[in-house]
Amino acid sequence: MFNRSFCTSFTEKLPGRTIAALVCALAVGVAPAAANDTMDVLLQGHQLQVTSASGAIFTVTFSSNGQYQASTGSSGSWTMTDNSLCTTRVGATTPNCGLLPAGKVLGDSWQTTDGNGNAVTASII
Repeated sequence: MFNRSFCTSFTEKLPGRTIAALVCALAVGVAPAAANDTMDVLLQGHQLQVTSASGAIFTVTFSSNGQYQASTGSSGSWTMTDNSLCTTRVGATTPNCGLLPAGKVLGDSWQTTDGNGNAVTASII
């Protein structure tokens, strides 16, 4: 499952820490491979938008081929198992995993935390 200390060290080592925090936020607020109806919505061309408490916003697009691309320039692969979404950034060997709540649809938002335990809002846009 999601490893908070890994996520903290992961974000501290990267120049674009906002992207790393987003990926970590996904790890604590999302779920794996399209057995989850929320991921099905994201795979229909919608994006996951993450907004930090400070107002920083980024988006993530998930593709059915198991790849993701963030508006921050970060990209990598994703897998889904039940309600657990795992993302692995290009060049990383350890995935970040977290819960993607089922039942979310276009326009829905929910509160979660990023890899550092900071509050973020996730939205489907």
